[in-house]
Amino acid sequence: MKVVIIMGSAADQDHALKITTALDSFNIPWEQHVASAHKNPREVLAILDANKEEKTLVYVTIAGRSNTRFPVSSPPIPNFPRWPVPLSKTKSI
Repeated sequence: MKVVIIMGSAADQDHALKITTALDSFNIPWEQHVASAHKNPREVLAILDANKEEKTLVYVTIAGRSNTRFPVSSPPIPNFPRWPVPLSKTKSI
């Protein structure tokens, strides 16, 4: 399994650090990118394309107070909800 973290800006690093620390504690490989889907959607699409052959992959998108990247990184999966889950409704790792 591999986790790909896409941050909207470097200002999201504090959030990413919490995630990568937890991933490291479980020995889960990860990679991290700063790529704004709002400003540079092609860069986000290139990240998605570069990982398309991965068999088991999790995307974590961090966009501060925005969810602009979600529609770009969301795969077209039938019967899969395509809306972001508010952080207040998730469990902390």
